[in-house]
Amino acid sequence: MSCSWQPDVLSRRHVEGLIAEGQTLIILDGHVLKLDAWMSYHPGGHKAIQHVVRHDATDEITALHSAQTRSLMSRFRIGRIDGRWENFTPPSQGGVYRLYSEQDCDQGCDRGGDATFADAATPEVSHPSSIPLANMTNGNNLGARVTTANMTLSLREPLASTSRRLDPRSELLAAHSQREIDFDLSKYPLLDNKTQDDIVEKYRLLNHQIQAEGLYDCNYLAYTWEAARCSALFAGMLLLLHKGWIIASAILLGAFWSQLVFHRTRC
Repeated sequence: MSCSWQPDVLSRRHVEGLIAEGQTLIILDGHVLKLDAWMSYHPGGHKAIQHVVRHDATDEITALHSAQTRSLMSRFRIGRIDGRWENFTPPSQGGVYRLYSEQDCDQGCDRGGDATFADAATPEVSHPSSIPLANMTNGNNLGARVTTANMTLSLREPLASTSRRLDPRSELLAAHSQREIDFDLSKYPLLDNKTQDDIVEKYRLLNHQIQAEGLYDCNYLAYTWEAARCSALFAGMLLLLHKGWIIASAILLGAFWSQLVFHRTRC
C-alpha cells in the first residue's frame, strides 16, 4: 500500500517504491521527475526515456536537449534528492524493486522523508550479468568480487567450484561464461564512484567543447539543398516510371527514400 503523503525530499527507498508501482522516474539536476504523462509525446520515443529510468540522467538530458526544453521539464518534478544518487540496477541485470509499505512510510515520515542512502536497502540482484559490474583482481583471477553500492557478487568462485561437479558439456559452458566475464571486466570501466566521476567529468568537458565549436548549431539553410535533392530524385523516379524504365525508376526511388530517412544527419 502506497504512502499518501509525498515529502519534498524523496529517499532512495521511496523512489524505489514508486518505480515498483510502475511510475517512470528519472533524476535531473537533483530533482525527481515523473514522466508517465510525457512518454507518448517524447519526440525521441518512449524507449529513450525508459533507458534512463532509475538513473541520474542529468548529463544525457543536458547534452541532448536545449536550455528551453530543460526549463520546461520542471513541471514534471515530484520531489528532490539529498546527496549523491546511486543508480538502481536495471531489471535486465537482475534488479528487484519493492513497493513502499506503510512501515516504510512511517519511518520516512518521522524523519521528514529525508532517509539517507545508507539507511535505504539496495535492490536485490538475482543473477550476475555479463555487463561489467566491478573490480577484477590480478593473479589467477580467482575469488574476484564485484561490488556496486551495497551489492556484492562473486563471479569467479561459484563458476570454478560448480564446474568441478558438472559434466563435460556443462564444464564447457561454465568455462565460456567465465571467459565472457573476464572479458567484460577487463574491457569496461568500473562502477566505483571515483571511476564514474572521472567518466562524467570527461563527458561534460566533451559536451562543452562541442558547444564551443558550434557543432550543436543546425544549419537550417542546408534543408533547401536537401529538399531540392529529394525533389529531383522523386521527379526523376516518376519520369522513368512513366517511360516504362522500371529498374532505373526503382533505383531512384530507393535513393529518394534513403535521402528522406537520413537527411537529419546532414543538417
